[in-house]
Amino acid sequence: MVNKREEEFSREINLLRKRVAELEGVDAKLQKEDAALSSSEAQFRRLFETAKDGILILDAETGVVDDANPFLLDLLGYSLEELRGKAVWELGFLKDTFANREKFLELQSREYVRYDDLPLETSGGQSRSVEFVSNVYLVGRKKVIQCNIRDITARKKAEKDLRESEETFLNVFQKSPATIILSMPYEGILLDVNETFLKYMGYTRDEVIGLSSAELGLFADINDRQQLINILKDKGAVFAYECRFRAKNGKILTGLISIGFIKFKGKTCQLSTVIDITERKRAEVELIRAQKLDSLGVLAGGIAHDFNNIITGVIGNISLALGDMRTDDKNYEILADAEKAAFRTKNLTQQLLTFSKGGAPQKKPMELHYLLKDAAVFAARGSRTKCKFIMARDLMPADIDPGQIGQVISNMVINSEQAMPSGGEIVISAQNTSLPEKNAGALKAGPYIIITIRDNGIGIPEIYLKNIFDPYFTTKQTGSGLGLASSYSIIKNHGGYIGVESRVGKGTSFSIYLPAFQGRYVPESIERGPDMKKGLGRILILDDEEIVRVVGTRILTKLGYTAEAFNESKGAVTRYCQTWGNADAFDAVVLDLTIPGGRGGQGVLAELKRINPKVKAVVSSGYSADPIMANYADYGFSGSLPKPFDLKQASEVFYSLLMKNKVPAV
Repeated sequence: MVNKREEEFSREINLLRKRVAELEGVDAKLQKEDAALSSSEAQFRRLFETAKDGILILDAETGVVDDANPFLLDLLGYSLEELRGKAVWELGFLKDTFANREKFLELQSREYVRYDDLPLETSGGQSRSVEFVSNVYLVGRKKVIQCNIRDITARKKAEKDLRESEETFLNVFQKSPATIILSMPYEGILLDVNETFLKYMGYTRDEVIGLSSAELGLFADINDRQQLINILKDKGAVFAYECRFRAKNGKILTGLISIGFIKFKGKTCQLSTVIDITERKRAEVELIRAQKLDSLGVLAGGIAHDFNNIITGVIGNISLALGDMRTDDKNYEILADAEKAAFRTKNLTQQLLTFSKGGAPQKKPMELHYLLKDAAVFAARGSRTKCKFIMARDLMPADIDPGQIGQVISNMVINSEQAMPSGGEIVISAQNTSLPEKNAGALKAGPYIIITIRDNGIGIPEIYLKNIFDPYFTTKQTGSGLGLASSYSIIKNHGGYIGVESRVGKGTSFSIYLPAFQGRYVPESIERGPDMKKGLGRILILDDEEIVRVVGTRILTKLGYTAEAFNESKGAVTRYCQTWGNADAFDAVVLDLTIPGGRGGQGVLAELKRINPKVKAVVSSGYSADPIMANYADYGFSGSLPKPFDLKQASEVFYSLLMKNKVPAV
């Protein structure tokens, strides 16, 4: 009996021990869990305290603030004591979310709420922008709302600044006077272009976006494109690289291109800017050409002066011989041909003289209709080409040297005729136009006549276009290369402009701008009379060239005048003084402008005017481009006789000077 109880007691003891052990295990587990929870709470607290976002803990039932972390307190400008225990809508810092209890209840009813941009007001009245996220959960048996508040004010400002920067960039991009292109790096695929590009190159935006510069043929020389890529890869940027571009209509433009890389909308883009220097390059070419012409003019003037003195003897003597010869004489035709050949040399020297510095054309106002037609038809005579004329009926008169402008038209027509060896049509048009104050070229503002000479010939290769007005430049097998160069110089001396456009196989078009005459225009009356007009009077000749003195004396004698010739100024002035006031006084003098070793015609005239203020003086020179020859009256002369001259020209000058309004001698 005793043993049975001991056994039961022993079992109970073992059960108690086992239960104690289980309880000890549970206690250890609870202690461990308590330690883990404490550690988790501590970790949470550290995160709560050190978080870089604001954290606000609210009682989910009452909306009372339970806790707030330091970041939020710093953001709001409150202390924890000022917040804790107060209903959140009483504080008013998030008015859109916690404006009143009803607003809070909306938040309370949703377990998760997110706002990407809410206005927040600090205790000091400052406005901030925040992101807001709230979660509802249990802490023990208590339901709380945790609000995470992130300050995005700086980010919002950065985004605003970025938008404004992009808007500014786009505004500058579109309105810049320089051409701007956004493209893929190196590949040249166009992403965007500005308005200046579209105007400059003649495209629409839809025509270029998505295509490469190579596909569009933007570079006139493909080597420029490759060179730019090489520079970009080597140096990372390009600055003011000069190259030529081809517009949609085929026109070649010159620009300075600069290239760099930018970040735009998250992508690396190639930004290219082009400054148009087409007109500047044209002006530089004009300046260089003018300098070449000035240099040539110095040489040409000297050669032409001496040559004209010599040819004066030839032409003068031939004209004298023809004047005494019957037209049916067997030698008449021979001498007439010789005279024509001599006059052709006169035209050549005149062409040389158009290059001379300071050489002014002998201008007068006149209508252009007949001059253009006569010069063009004469130049095309005997060729396979036909001239078509399109002229404004109200075409304004121009202040021109008719001989020089006629020479220009002849040169242009001959050039077009040679470009059409199989024949064709040359279209010559003349229209009125007016250039504004700020025009593209170097011309003054005002009214102009624009003359266009267009052919459908072989055209001029692009590489030659910039040189065609240079002296001695020619691509022809024969020819001097002076025709276009002299035309350029003539038009320049008239205050005008000559330009050219050409495409191989399509033809060439020359455009000539001449200033319109703006004064009162009275059409010139044409006096008709005998070829040789005789007269009476004594004439003194001063010229250093013997052949000129001899032929001049012969011509004046043939015309009925008495001539005395001198080779130096001192003797001429002395002889004029001796005769002045006597019966054998000179009625007129012919003065050469240039007398080596002595005073020229201008200096001699000044001395003669001291003796006779009304002296009638005719200026003569082989350098017919001298401004005195063009405007002789401004320098005190009564007339001009450019060398070489013939019997008829001399008769006109001296008849007008001495015999007009008198009965001429027979």
